[in-house]
Amino acid sequence: MKKGYSKVLIMSMATALLIAGVFAFVSMARMNNSVKDLQTKSEEYAQKLAVQTVPDNVGILGSRADNAQADISDMIQSVMPSVVGVSAEIVKNIDDLHNREENAVNVGSGFIVSEDGYIITNNHVIAGGTSDIMVSMSDGHVYKADKLWSDETLDLAIIKIGVSNATALNLGDVKSLRQADAVYAIGNPLGMQFQRTVTSGIVSALYRTISINDEKNTNVTMDSLIQTDASINPGNSGGPLIDKDGNVVGINTIKIGSAEGIGFAIPINIVKPILQSVIKNGKFEMPDLGFMAYDKNVAQYLNQSFEISTGITVFRVYSGTPADVAGLKEGDVITHVNKKPVENMMDFREQIYYLADEESCVLSVLSNGRLTEKEIILRNFAG
Repeated sequence: MKKGYSKVLIMSMATALLIAGVFAFVSMARMNNSVKDLQTKSEEYAQKLAVQTVPDNVGILGSRADNAQADISDMIQSVMPSVVGVSAEIVKNIDDLHNREENAVNVGSGFIVSEDGYIITNNHVIAGGTSDIMVSMSDGHVYKADKLWSDETLDLAIIKIGVSNATALNLGDVKSLRQADAVYAIGNPLGMQFQRTVTSGIVSALYRTISINDEKNTNVTMDSLIQTDASINPGNSGGPLIDKDGNVVGINTIKIGSAEGIGFAIPINIVKPILQSVIKNGKFEMPDLGFMAYDKNVAQYLNQSFEISTGITVFRVYSGTPADVAGLKEGDVITHVNKKPVENMMDFREQIYYLADEESCVLSVLSNGRLTEKEIILRNFAG
């Protein structure tokens, strides 16, 4: 009885061990398969994650910043051949007992705006110059230039050299700029020794109005200027102010000598219609409308009674001029030119300059609370 019981017990234990072994084998097999599946899925996930995150992670460590800087550097290199040095021989008076004169050389910058050699620069770079205006290219070639047009109140000039395949810069739009946008000034500070120097900064402000004394020591008001903290030094005058895309948004002109980081550029929008006329007609005749006006911010600064939200405020009307004949009065606010809105002096100048070949245009004027329309003559007036 005991022997039979022992045999049964032994067989039962063996059977249980066999079943446990089989279960364990099956479980291990399933576990191994699960582990393999998990490993495979983990590897696939890791690969997807690597594809998705490596560029961003590397960018945080520097690659993204490096690429952005490389793009800016490439852009600057692409525009550099279009930046030129401009020099003009001038006759300079020596203030002494004998009131002598001597020859001197003005040195500044400029930039090419057409394949056939039209160049924009500042008037004060070539003002008082003789016929010897010289342009030095980035490849070392030097050309004699002809002056086609200049204006001391705008401090702009257009000259031309005899080439047919020059690299021209793209002209941008100041209206696309915002405060704190990055800009780059290129020019020849302190003469040709440091030619084609690049400085960077931001747009500090737009549509600034300042008063300066020109070469004749006459007070001149310049409006709609771009204020920037990009370094602008003597010799930078006439060079381009470039946006991040390589478009010219301004012409570098002056800096405030008594302050650091305050320089100004003339908005490119003002010179566009002038350039178009000079290329098409060989000249540009600026309409002299016979009134003085300011942007809303300047107007309110000069006279707090002027509270306007848009347009330009008339401050003075000269007798016998088209403005006087049209009936413009001090305090009138010009809001439109031929139905096109006027936000500031740049808008007004740009629209009037494009219309310079016309006989007249219609101004929308807010006068004593009433909106009226006044026709003003653009040409052929006595004054």
